[in-house]
Amino acid sequence: MIEELIESIAEEIKRVYGENGATVTNIVYYALAEGIIHPTGIRDYNIKRQFASMQATTDLSKTKIMYTLANDHNLSESQVYYIINPDKK
Repeated sequence: MIEELIESIAEEIKRVYGENGATVTNIVYYALAEGIIHPTGIRDYNIKRQFASMQATTDLSKTKIMYTLANDHNLSESQVYYIINPDKK
């Protein structure tokens, strides 16, 4: 079932962008436009990446990093906390 879905999406992307014309960026835009990927999924992935990067490159506490990310993404600190720690709900 999953393999059929992946093949179907791959065929549609080839139809839209040509056999060799689909870049990773094209595929992500296509997936967003078609609702395959939800925009908040991209946002959450970016927040997790930024959090890990800030932990590695700054001496800020986890709380201050979450506050910074909340401000940057116009979210509450608790929303950022649950994005970074989804199993803590």
